This record gives sequence, C-alpha cells and structure tokens, in this order.
Amino acid sequence: SEGEDSSHVASLDWWKEATESLRSSLQQKLNQLDQGGHMSVHMKGELKRKARLMTLVGGLIMVISLFVFAIRWGSTRPQEEQRKLIRAAALCADPSDLFNPASRMCKLENRVAFAAMAMQTWAQCNFDAAGAKILQSNMDESGSFWYSYEDRKAVAAFYSSCHSTCATSSDTYDRRLGVCVVQESEASQWLRGCLRLGSGCLIRQGRGVACDGSQSKIQARGHSWQKLFFTPGNVMTGAPSEASRLLAEQRQGSARAYYYPETGKHVEEFYRTCHFLCAKGDVVREAPLLMCEVRNQAALDQLSDVRRACTGDVPDWILASGSSWYYSFSHQRLVQVFYDSCVQ
Repeated sequence: SEGEDSSHVASLDWWKEATESLRSSLQQKLNQLDQGGHMSVHMKGELKRKARLMTLVGGLIMVISLFVFAIRWGSTRPQEEQRKLIRAAALCADPSDLFNPASRMCKLENRVAFAAMAMQTWAQCNFDAAGAKILQSNMDESGSFWYSYEDRKAVAAFYSSCHSTCATSSDTYDRRLGVCVVQESEASQWLRGCLRLGSGCLIRQGRGVACDGSQSKIQARGHSWQKLFFTPGNVMTGAPSEASRLLAEQRQGSARAYYYPETGKHVEEFYRTCHFLCAKGDVVREAPLLMCEVRNQAALDQLSDVRRACTGDVPDWILASGSSWYYSFSHQRLVQVFYDSCVQ
C-alpha cells in the first residue's frame, strides 16, 4: 500500500542520514586530533579504518533495505492491481474478462482463448487475427494478456475464432458452457447408469457396457474417472464458475455427462477401457445366469431352424435355455462376427 511504501522510503532515508552523521563525526574527531598533534600514526590509521568500515556497513544496510523494499513492493503491487479489476461486459470483449478503470485496459480471462495463447493443445484460435496480435503485444511479466477497451471488437473477433477439441470426434463441445458433452456410445451409456454410483456400479447398472478406469493410465496419474466426468446435478468441485452456474441451471438429473476439454487426453484413455458386454442389439440377463441374451432376429431364425439367414454356422457357445438363447460376455466379439454374416 501507499503507507507501507512511504514507511520503507522513510526507513531508507533514516539509515542514510544516520550512517552519514556517524561517518562525519568520526572524520571530525580525526581532524581535531590531527590538528592538535595528539594522535599517533597508529591511532590515526585505526580511526580511518573505523570510518571506512562504518561507511561500508551503512552502504550494505542500505542495499539490503532496498532489496527488501523491492521484494515487498513487487509482491504487493500485483495484488493491488488485482483488487482494482472489475467486471464490465460492455467495455471488454467477453463477460469473463476483467476491466482496470485506471488504465482502461481489459485483462484476458476467456478460458479457451487464454489456453490457446498459452499453447495448450486442447484449444485452437486464429493467430492471424488482429485481436491475437494485440494480445501478444500486451503480455505483462506475470504472463497475463491485456487489451485496450477500444480494441474490444478486434479481440472479440479473435475469441470467436477459438474452439476446443474434445477427447474424440464423436464428443461435442458446448461453447456456451465451455465443456465437452460425452457422445461416445459405450461411455455415454455406461456413465448414464454409473456416474452417480462411483466404484460401486454393478453390471446391470452399466446398461450393457463395461468401463474400467482402474485399468487406465489415468488412475496412476491421479485422475480417477469419477473426477473427470460430471452432470448438471453433480458439478465437479473446482469447475470454472461460469460453467458451474450454467450447468446448475439445467434440469437436475439429466442423463448427459460432461467433462472439461483440458482433461481430454485422460478421457480418451478412459474411453479405451469401455466396451459393450454383448453383441449389437443383445441384452444382459441376470437370471438364470449373468449372460447375454440373443435378440438378433436373423440369428434367432437360424438357431430355431426357421430359415438359414446367416452364412456362418451357429457357434457352439450359444446355448439354449427354454425358448431363449444365451452366451457369455467373453464371446461377445465372436458372436458379433456371426451376426455380421446374417441377412436381416
């Protein structure tokens, strides 16, 4: 603050005056003794040495004080500047940007644009745009980007060129919320039933899909799948405030799952652990055993000797139980190959 700055300056002046006064006093005493002829050569040398030592000590104290002052001034100045920043959507390019009334400059706070400026791989913007050049030329020592409120239209045009990449091409990016929407069929289906249950999710709640984040590299890196995904009714702790607010406004209990694009690499690794337990169209049955029930009509016709609709032979591991046919999860891929040979 200004009071602290003044006290530091006053302290420096006091040390300077005290050191100079003591040095002058020693020099004056030395001159008096020298004029009176009462000083030996040894004593004269000793007093001169003390005077020089005092000057050095005073200078050293001044240097240390200046160093401490510089550190304290440097640490408090950004905090003071931060306290002066306000939200002024009409003056800046984006509602999330902050405005400094004193300098009439806006600070870039747009998440995707800042990530692109920081060379993060999940965010891309058009760096040939005039707004990008304005921001690049106004980066301060802390790594923040600024622009004049008069340049807000150019910066807004730069923002509009920005987009985020999600874990896969199937997932979509919601620009308004700043999040990725899970669209991958296997993961989306599993998360719909298991996201709120965490590690206690059972096969029947996985809706015919199995995912296992514990087998992924994300677990070893401390990014458990439970922390990667969230729903409107279960907004992740520490989420960006704007997205949290908008998500919270949506209908509670929505079946959609979201994640932040920053975690796209970890999400992609999680997706690789997901797979359907049964062949396409089949369902999981828990009784009499936990198995897949055949629902493919062409396959059922051949299994029931109604007609030969498949070029492949009926696999031995498709078993009959009453009027239904079943197979174990481990044969899912082989059954799918059989189905692919069928004419529907």
